[in-house]
Amino acid sequence: MKYEILPDDTVDQNGVVLHRIRRIADGALGGYVQSEANLDQAGSCWLLDQSRAYGTATIKDNAQVSGTVYDSAAVSGNAVVTGRVFGQGKVMDNAVIRGQVYENATVKDFGTIYGEAYGNAVVEDHAIVFGTISGNAVASGHQIIFGAKH
Repeated sequence: MKYEILPDDTVDQNGVVLHRIRRIADGALGGYVQSEANLDQAGSCWLLDQSRAYGTATIKDNAQVSGTVYDSAAVSGNAVVTGRVFGQGKVMDNAVIRGQVYENATVKDFGTIYGEAYGNAVVEDHAIVFGTISGNAVASGHQIIFGAKH
Protein backbone atom coordinates (compact mmCIF):
# COMPACT_ATOMS: atom_id res chain seq x y z
CA MET A 1 0.00 0.00 0.00
CA LYS A 2 1.14 3.49 -0.85
CA TYR A 3 -1.24 5.41 1.42
CA GLU A 4 -3.82 4.96 4.11
CA ILE A 5 -7.12 6.72 4.67
CA LEU A 6 -7.39 8.56 7.98
CA PRO A 7 -10.89 7.84 9.34
CA ASP A 8 -10.91 10.73 11.82
CA ASP A 9 -9.62 13.52 9.53
CA THR A 10 -12.60 14.43 7.35
CA VAL A 11 -14.16 17.29 5.43
CA ASP A 12 -17.66 17.70 4.04
CA GLN A 13 -17.83 18.29 0.29
CA ASN A 14 -21.41 19.13 -0.66
CA GLY A 15 -22.80 16.49 1.68
CA VAL A 16 -20.13 13.88 0.86
CA VAL A 17 -17.66 12.92 3.60
CA LEU A 18 -14.07 12.90 2.38
CA HIS A 19 -11.14 11.44 4.31
CA ARG A 20 -7.57 12.69 4.35
CA ILE A 21 -4.84 10.37 3.07
CA ARG A 22 -1.37 9.78 4.49
CA ARG A 23 1.56 8.33 2.54
CA ILE A 24 2.88 5.30 4.38
CA ALA A 25 6.52 5.64 3.27
CA ASP A 26 7.13 9.03 4.91
CA GLY A 27 3.94 9.96 6.77
CA ALA A 28 3.23 12.91 4.46
CA LEU A 29 -0.37 14.08 4.55
CA GLY A 30 -2.15 14.34 1.23
CA GLY A 31 -5.55 15.57 0.13
CA TYR A 32 -8.98 14.05 0.64
CA VAL A 33 -10.74 11.11 -1.03
CA GLN A 34 -14.23 9.67 -0.78
CA SER A 35 -12.83 6.15 -1.11
CA GLU A 36 -9.69 4.26 -2.05
CA ALA A 37 -11.16 3.88 -5.55
CA ASN A 38 -10.45 7.58 -6.19
CA LEU A 39 -6.64 7.33 -5.92
CA ASP A 40 -4.73 4.33 -7.24
CA GLN A 41 -2.37 2.62 -4.81
CA ALA A 42 0.05 1.93 -7.71
CA GLY A 43 2.35 4.44 -9.37
CA SER A 44 3.31 7.75 -7.85
CA CYS A 45 -0.02 9.55 -8.35
CA TRP A 46 -0.88 11.82 -5.43
CA LEU A 47 -3.38 14.30 -4.05
CA LEU A 48 -1.59 17.28 -2.53
CA ASP A 49 -2.54 19.55 0.37
CA GLN A 50 -6.26 20.34 0.40
CA SER A 51 -7.00 18.69 -2.95
CA ARG A 52 -10.08 16.49 -3.27
CA ALA A 53 -11.23 13.48 -5.28
CA TYR A 54 -14.72 12.03 -4.95
CA GLY A 55 -17.63 10.40 -6.72
CA THR A 56 -16.33 7.78 -9.14
CA ALA A 57 -13.39 9.96 -10.21
CA THR A 58 -10.06 8.21 -10.67
CA ILE A 59 -6.46 9.38 -10.39
CA LYS A 60 -3.74 6.96 -11.45
CA ASP A 61 -0.25 6.45 -12.87
CA ASN A 62 1.95 9.43 -11.96
CA ALA A 63 -0.71 12.17 -12.01
CA GLN A 64 -0.35 14.97 -9.45
CA VAL A 65 -3.48 16.78 -8.27
CA SER A 66 -3.66 19.88 -6.11
CA GLY A 67 -7.12 20.80 -7.37
CA THR A 68 -10.42 18.91 -7.41
CA VAL A 69 -11.42 15.81 -9.41
CA TYR A 70 -14.96 14.53 -9.10
CA ASP A 71 -18.02 12.94 -10.72
CA SER A 72 -16.68 10.36 -13.21
CA ALA A 73 -13.58 12.32 -14.26
CA ALA A 74 -10.29 10.53 -14.92
CA VAL A 75 -6.74 11.85 -14.51
CA SER A 76 -3.80 9.69 -15.57
CA GLY A 77 -0.29 9.56 -16.99
CA ASN A 78 1.94 12.42 -15.85
CA ALA A 79 -0.89 14.95 -15.81
CA VAL A 80 -0.87 17.88 -13.40
CA VAL A 81 -4.18 19.33 -12.17
CA THR A 82 -4.38 22.50 -10.10
CA GLY A 83 -7.87 23.37 -11.34
CA ARG A 84 -11.00 21.22 -11.59
CA VAL A 85 -11.83 18.13 -13.65
CA PHE A 86 -15.38 16.84 -13.41
CA GLY A 87 -18.29 15.29 -15.28
CA GLN A 88 -16.75 12.80 -17.73
CA GLY A 89 -13.65 14.97 -18.25
CA LYS A 90 -10.44 13.12 -19.12
CA VAL A 91 -6.93 14.42 -18.54
CA MET A 92 -3.99 12.23 -19.52
CA ASP A 93 -0.40 11.97 -20.67
CA ASN A 94 1.49 15.19 -19.82
CA ALA A 95 -1.49 17.54 -19.82
CA VAL A 96 -1.61 20.48 -17.42
CA ILE A 97 -4.93 21.80 -16.08
CA ARG A 98 -5.00 25.18 -14.36
CA GLY A 99 -8.62 25.90 -15.32
CA GLN A 100 -11.55 23.51 -15.79
CA VAL A 101 -12.20 20.38 -17.86
CA TYR A 102 -15.73 19.00 -17.77
CA GLU A 103 -18.60 17.29 -19.56
CA ASN A 104 -16.84 14.94 -22.04
CA ALA A 105 -13.79 17.06 -22.84
CA THR A 106 -10.38 15.40 -23.20
CA VAL A 107 -6.97 17.00 -22.68
CA LYS A 108 -3.98 14.86 -23.60
CA ASP A 109 -0.40 14.77 -24.81
CA PHE A 110 1.06 18.11 -23.67
CA GLY A 111 -2.22 20.07 -23.88
CA THR A 112 -2.65 22.88 -21.35
CA ILE A 113 -5.84 24.50 -20.07
CA TYR A 114 -5.88 27.86 -18.31
CA GLY A 115 -9.52 28.51 -19.21
CA GLU A 116 -12.21 25.90 -19.89
CA ALA A 117 -12.65 22.79 -22.01
CA TYR A 118 -16.11 21.23 -22.16
CA GLY A 119 -18.60 19.48 -24.38
CA ASN A 120 -16.72 16.94 -26.51
CA ALA A 121 -13.73 19.23 -27.04
CA VAL A 122 -10.25 17.74 -27.45
CA VAL A 123 -7.03 19.57 -26.62
CA GLU A 124 -3.93 17.67 -27.69
CA ASP A 125 -0.31 17.85 -28.73
CA HIS A 126 1.06 21.15 -27.39
CA ALA A 127 -2.13 23.21 -27.74
CA ILE A 128 -2.85 25.82 -25.06
CA VAL A 129 -6.30 27.16 -24.17
CA PHE A 130 -6.48 30.47 -22.32
CA GLY A 131 -10.13 30.98 -23.26
CA THR A 132 -12.82 28.40 -23.92
CA ILE A 133 -13.01 25.36 -26.17
CA SER A 134 -16.31 23.50 -26.43
CA GLY A 135 -18.64 21.47 -28.59
CA ASN A 136 -16.73 19.13 -30.91
CA ALA A 137 -13.81 21.53 -31.37
CA VAL A 138 -10.24 20.24 -31.49
CA ALA A 139 -7.11 22.21 -30.63
CA SER A 140 -3.88 20.53 -31.67
CA GLY A 141 -0.31 21.11 -32.69
CA HIS A 142 0.95 24.32 -31.14
CA GLN A 143 -2.39 26.09 -31.48
CA ILE A 144 -3.14 28.77 -28.86
CA ILE A 145 -6.73 29.77 -28.10
CA PHE A 146 -7.39 33.08 -26.39
CA GLY A 147 -11.09 33.53 -27.11
CA ALA A 148 -13.65 30.84 -27.77
CA LYS A 149 -13.52 27.90 -30.15
CA HIS A 150 -16.69 25.88 -30.72
